[in-house]
Formats: sequence, C-alpha cells, structure tokens
Amino acid sequence: MNKKILIVISLVALIFISCNDDEATVVKNGSSTISGVATCQLDLTNSGEEYVPAGTKIIATINTQDLVNSPNANITYPNRTFTTTIGDNGKYSLTVDANVKTVTVNITGSDFEYDQVIGVDTYSRKVYSCSPTTVTVVDGVSKIEDLYFQ
Repeated sequence: MNKKILIVISLVALIFISCNDDEATVVKNGSSTISGVATCQLDLTNSGEEYVPAGTKIIATINTQDLVNSPNANITYPNRTFTTTIGDNGKYSLTVDANVKTVTVNITGSDFEYDQVIGVDTYSRKVYSCSPTTVTVVDGVSKIEDLYFQ
C-alpha cells in the first residue's frame, strides 16, 4: 500500500514539475494589410520603370515574439511567413498577423529572370532580386510599401 501511495505521489510531482508557467503562448490579436506596387527596369531604352511580371512571389516574415504581450526571454519564438503573388500592374497585397503593439515585418520577393531590353532589338538575360525592406504594423492599420527589383 505504501508503495502505491509513493508511486501516485511521484506521478503527481512529475506532472507539476513538467508544467512550465514560463511558456508564453503566441496569440494572434489581429491583422494588418500591406500592399504596394513592385517595379523594376525591364527596358533600358525608356526612362521609366516597368512593373514586375505578374506571378512573382512576395514573402513577408514576422517573429511571433512580436505577437506576445509579455515575451519570455528564455523562449525562442518561431518566425511566421506569409506569401502572395504580384498581380496586374505590379500590385500586391498581403495580410499579416498583427498585435496592439508594433510588429516588425520583413518583406522580400522571389528572384525572376527576364530578357532586359538594352537597345533596339538587343536583349540581355538579367536576374532581378527584390531589395529587402522592413515595415512595422499594428492591428487594424494598413501600410503601403512599394518594392523595387534590381
């Protein structure tokens, strides 16, 4: 009988020890929409910029620690990624998780290749990359962030 009681007490103690009050829960309090226009220089024979081709992928990343009201310094919080594709006229829009406090969003785009016009009937293959950018958002507030591919 004493052996059974000792086993039960040990199990209860193990359960209490394994519970960690320090663990913080990532909470999605709301969202924010980031939109803009992505441009690049596809044609060197004109002075303006052109729109990045439709279908090019845009990637936004946040650290989920920004979604925790009282983050624990002993916890490594994972990143969360959001994606969208560029539509007509270089436009993109994506919705990211947000909080009542500032959330930092890192935005970049997938590389793409294009035969850049460098002269009359003259083309040169070029790989375009998006210049990474960082914006901050809060719940319910929209941001406009134009992107440039070089």
